[in-house]
Amino acid sequence: MSPEALLNCRRLPSRLNAEEAAVLIGCCPHDIPILTRSGLIKPLGSPAANAVKYFSSFELEKKLADEKWSARVTNCLYRYWQERKGRAKPSE
Repeated sequence: MSPEALLNCRRLPSRLNAEEAAVLIGCCPHDIPILTRSGLIKPLGSPAANAVKYFSSFELEKKLADEKWSARVTNCLYRYWQERKGRAKPSE
C-alpha cells in the first residue's frame, strides 16, 4: 500500500508491515529494526529473525498519542545514528 493510500484510509488494517508502520510513525523503513531492538515497538507474534515483521496498527496508534513515547522514539533514533556516525572511520 502506498504511503498516501495508507494515510488516507478510513480505517487502518489491523496489521502493518515495516514500511507501513514507518509511514504511520513518521520515520524511515530502515529505522523500524532500530525501534524494534530498543523495545519501543514490538512485532506481532514470535517472528523468526529473517521473517517479515508485522505490527499492530491499534498499538501503534495508542503509542503515537503519547507525546513522551514519540520523544523516546526520536531520541532513540538520534542516539543510534550519532553512535553509528561516531564509529565511522574518518576519511583522510
